[in-house]
Amino acid sequence: VNSSTEEELLLDTMEFSTEQALNVISCEADWLKLSKNQEARYGKYLVTNDLTFVDNPQNGEAKIGTYHCTGTFYGSIDFDGHSITVEFNNSNQNASTSKGMIEALGPDAVIENMVLNFVVDGTRNLSYERGASFIYRNEGTLRNIVINNDYRTGRLGHYQNAPVINNVGTVENFSISYSATSTNYSANQMAGLAVNNFGGTIRNGYVYSSRDRVIGSGVYTGSSGDRSYSSGMVGYNSNGGVIENCYGYMNIVTEKGSNENMTGILCGRNGAIMRNCFTIGDRYRYDYLNGEQQPSNIWSTYNPAIGSYTATGTSSNIRYFGNTDYGTDYTRETNYN
Repeated sequence: VNSSTEEELLLDTMEFSTEQALNVISCEADWLKLSKNQEARYGKYLVTNDLTFVDNPQNGEAKIGTYHCTGTFYGSIDFDGHSITVEFNNSNQNASTSKGMIEALGPDAVIENMVLNFVVDGTRNLSYERGASFIYRNEGTLRNIVINNDYRTGRLGHYQNAPVINNVGTVENFSISYSATSTNYSANQMAGLAVNNFGGTIRNGYVYSSRDRVIGSGVYTGSSGDRSYSSGMVGYNSNGGVIENCYGYMNIVTEKGSNENMTGILCGRNGAIMRNCFTIGDRYRYDYLNGEQQPSNIWSTYNPAIGSYTATGTSSNIRYFGNTDYGTDYTRETNYN
């Protein structure tokens, strides 16, 4: 302001913001925006409708491989409560090269407020190996997610899971359910959340099933030598990974044989840190004789929450409520409200 002339000098009238432009994903075709170019990989996205992807489209559905986001995504996706359904339905499919809908999340990437429906329709005798329904490797953050697993009849191979195969980042505030009509069978490594937690953090989660979760075996169109290994909400927790404040409600059933102890409601094999977890349910085991599954019985050798430990695995404040005392150093609750 010039005091002698009372004249104002206006330096700038432009308004600006550091907020990123918001990109809308309103249909399956918009998923291709995520990997359109390098700038798109750092973008901010809002999902405004439910999405469905199928690996073997029968009625014009969007094909998983066609819309797969290759490379690393560094931006953010807010599903705003909308769902993404990923269905594997191809006959005799070996999905060893499948890396889900997003190959990798970068360290600062965020995906939130999502419902993930993971369907494996095994009516045509599927055999899947190393298939991820959503993210192959997570170095970022997934939060506020609901995961609905619907594993139907047929054999599931190892590394079968819903959101993540290899977790290095954070997964928090989640729930996982297994469909009451699903058989929930797998042949080997399988998890409801992450097959491998390599130094990442998994916290504030709830996993449940209204029926027994049966892990492993040749009874269900697989080989009798294919038994459970590192199977649970998290298959293998290692490299300083942390699982904390998680709750499980289900019975878990494994086939008698090699690696039979590496199955738990919350973690199949713990080589890192677990703390402040609680489960309701029991561990059962059955024999597979003459091509038939034998009756299951309580297996009290191992706690139902954690299958087994490596030399680097530790746990604290792990509690369970079940029909038997598993004779471990965990705390058994005799009643709950």
